[in-house]
Amino acid sequence: MSAQQRNIPNKIRLNVGGAKFTTSKTTLSAEPGTYFDALIKSDLWAPDEEGDFFIDRNPRFFPAILDYLRMIANGKEGMLLVGTITPEEQRLLDDDIEYYMISSLRRSLVASEHSGWKLDTRCMGSSLTISEDCLTVTKTGVSGNCSSGVMGSHGFYEGTYKWRLILDAKESFWIFFGVSPVCYQDHPIHRSDVRGWSTGGYSWPGGACDAPKLWTKGSLTIEMEFRCDAASGRGLLTASVAAGGSGTTSYTRPPVTLPVWPYFNLVGHGSTLTVRMV
Repeated sequence: MSAQQRNIPNKIRLNVGGAKFTTSKTTLSAEPGTYFDALIKSDLWAPDEEGDFFIDRNPRFFPAILDYLRMIANGKEGMLLVGTITPEEQRLLDDDIEYYMISSLRRSLVASEHSGWKLDTRCMGSSLTISEDCLTVTKTGVSGNCSSGVMGSHGFYEGTYKWRLILDAKESFWIFFGVSPVCYQDHPIHRSDVRGWSTGGYSWPGGACDAPKLWTKGSLTIEMEFRCDAASGRGLLTASVAAGGSGTTSYTRPPVTLPVWPYFNLVGHGSTLTVRMV
């Protein structure tokens, strides 16, 4: 133990981007190898004139990160309690996790993403309606081939993600289903780096996807899987489609650079897309 480590009191006051927090040396040292653990063991961390240890970071997610370390310090399984967050907030959170070097928290975040993403009401076309549980999107009030998109609430960074789409249309209807590297755009489908497929044989602008003529009316079940390769920073999207009595067909798209978000674009009128995790 260094002299500096011995001189740091167990009760510590932190100033994170102007927000004040009180915690303990035991909590900050709960997981070996983190940013806090390294500073406490070094001779480089000293309080300012007010007795606070200053960290020049956005404090948005710091309470959740601190609670996570407290759980570990008390011998419990750490849980990241951040509620529903937007794609932009998730990027901020991921950046904090990388900065603070909390490897177990990174794994915990990925595990929650696998079973927790929904449709993002902050990133949706004006002609769409999303249910209260954010699992169903309906296109209403627009006739013809006007299209509107909606993004998923979480980005995909590492690991494997699986979800199921159940489509039900009362009229002829097209939909693009896949992933997009950008969020908060109504029409990222125009980008060449979007990956996915369209129903109805519709050729989307930009040639971003295959267009197998799978279905134009009735019900369709699609099993989706996205596998991330963290080493290469790329991911692979596959889909298995069961349409009517024609059996199941599998499709694979070329790899795409991470991160990406789930993305759907609906064309048509009076139909419902139901999304649920598997």
